[in-house]
Amino acid sequence: MELDDAIATHVRWKVKLRQAMASREKLDPNTIRRDDACELGKWLRGPGKRHHGHCAPFAELVQHHAEFHEQAALVATEINAGHHDKATHMLNGGSAYWAASAAIAASVVRLKREIGE
Repeated sequence: MELDDAIATHVRWKVKLRQAMASREKLDPNTIRRDDACELGKWLRGPGKRHHGHCAPFAELVQHHAEFHEQAALVATEINAGHHDKATHMLNGGSAYWAASAAIAASVVRLKREIGE
C-alpha cells in the first residue's frame, strides 16, 4: 500500500462531503463510519498489522483512522439532516473532523519514518 495515497484519499473525503452537500446527495453514515472498508482500513487490519503492528506510530494511525471515519460519519449525518451550516462548520479548520484528518497525515508520516519509507 502506498501510504501517501492513503493521505490523499482521506483528504478527498472533504471534497466528497462538500459535493454531497451541494447536490443534496444522501450519504450512508454507517458505511462511512466503517474504518475497515477503505483501502487503508483493509491494509491496517491485514498486511500493515502483520508487518508493522508492533510500531507505536502504527497503533496511532489505527486510532486516528477510526476517529476520522467517525467524524466523517457525523458530518454525513448533518448533511442528510439538511444542517448544511453545521456540516460546513464541522469541515472547517479547528474542528474535530479537521483534527482527525490532520492526525491521519501526521501518523502516516511518523509510520513512514519508523519503517524507513
